[in-house]
Amino acid sequence: MKAVGLLSNDIELQGLLDQTDRFVSVELITSDVLKRGLHDIYIISDQVMSFTNLKQCIGQDTEKQYFYMVSSENFTNLTQAVVQSSGLVMVPPKLTPLQISDFIVNKLGKDLVHKTEVFTFFGADTKVGTTMVAQSVAKHLSAFSDRVLFIPLDGGFGDDYVKFDGKFGLGDLKSKLQTQIASGSELKEACVKTSDGYHILPGLKSILARQQFHPKHITFLVGLMKEGFDVVLLDAGSNIELGMAISAINATPNRILVTTQQPQSLKRFKQVQYQVLNKLSVDKFLLVVNKYVDSTALSDTGLLEKEYGFPLVASLPYMEYGWQCEQEQSTLYTHKDEYYKSGIVDISNVISSHLGKDWVAEESGRKGIIHKLFGRSKEVKHYGKAL
Repeated sequence: MKAVGLLSNDIELQGLLDQTDRFVSVELITSDVLKRGLHDIYIISDQVMSFTNLKQCIGQDTEKQYFYMVSSENFTNLTQAVVQSSGLVMVPPKLTPLQISDFIVNKLGKDLVHKTEVFTFFGADTKVGTTMVAQSVAKHLSAFSDRVLFIPLDGGFGDDYVKFDGKFGLGDLKSKLQTQIASGSELKEACVKTSDGYHILPGLKSILARQQFHPKHITFLVGLMKEGFDVVLLDAGSNIELGMAISAINATPNRILVTTQQPQSLKRFKQVQYQVLNKLSVDKFLLVVNKYVDSTALSDTGLLEKEYGFPLVASLPYMEYGWQCEQEQSTLYTHKDEYYKSGIVDISNVISSHLGKDWVAEESGRKGIIHKLFGRSKEVKHYGKAL
């Protein structure tokens, strides 16, 4: 939820916006507060600030959202074009406070979906299989695009379940990321193609180097990397103490939480959620239940969805090839288990749907979460009990 600054004398409008429960706060502000840029959304009346003064006040700021309320006396046939050309949204004249509130809420509703190529996988606990799931998805997507990038930000090098010839990685780029002098082309040269067909920017070989990356370093990295790839998959691991993990979570609203049926995984995630994620205003994930066992002694997918409070995107069965995969540096996806692959297809379809890509996944028997979330006719099979 976002904070709104209202530069207007309309107290009724403030109350109506606050009643929508769409914003964390709606405050009447002064022009001095507007200049400080402390809010996420600004609504400005032309009765309080002229358009010329507003442009001078906000400068080239493109991070915030601005709505400019134009009165009848200041409206011409080209007013909307002028306002929009400056990156602002014009609120039409002759609207009541209720109509203005509805206009702003509806406009923001259309912009709620932030299209980005970056997707973060985060583990509810250690050993839930976050890396395995993320790299399986990368392998599947590489069948549709040659521009899929995987970046291990869990503190590892990224070669547990895939083979590649890269000798350099994040550790070698540390100084350039810290000073932010690295170029996009330079970073892309450090990426190598894996045996599974996707690209990887190798991670860290040194355990000691894990604590040397500040979130802003990774934010800078991701911002450059996404320009050259169709999809960027970030493996945040589960260690929330690492700056890399926090950066991966903050890098995108496209977050996928990997967990298991173990009660300890839920307990640990709730601690992380209460102590860290809530303070970062991170409250949205899609849920993947990994290592699923159909047993009455364990929570089924429906109950897990309720306990975590996130929509389930896929469930993946428990498989006995984990150690073999580590030895062979391969993913479980390569073992061609029908149910496991179907779950990976579910996750991949969410990603391709979000990006608007026409990447066709193979058919299977039952409607999965894709149909429920997006209304698509593609059918995929879920392992575990129905949602």
